[in-house]
Amino acid sequence: MLKIKVNDKTIETEITNLKKFLESKKINLETIVVDINGKILKPEEYSGYTLKKNDKINIFNFVGGG
Repeated sequence: MLKIKVNDKTIETEITNLKKFLESKKINLETIVVDINGKILKPEEYSGYTLKKNDKINIFNFVGGG
């Protein structure tokens, strides 16, 4: 099991691919921004990013309105 922090909550996962992890959490990839260890990733980088022990991930949702 891999321990990571997601929005300040410690999570254990066996999934090591960021995109697959986000999809497993039912997160809409089109409405988020992901920051890992202080670096904002582009959506096209999600599938190539391998999660590592103690990664700190922040997921920000876009909110529409008017």
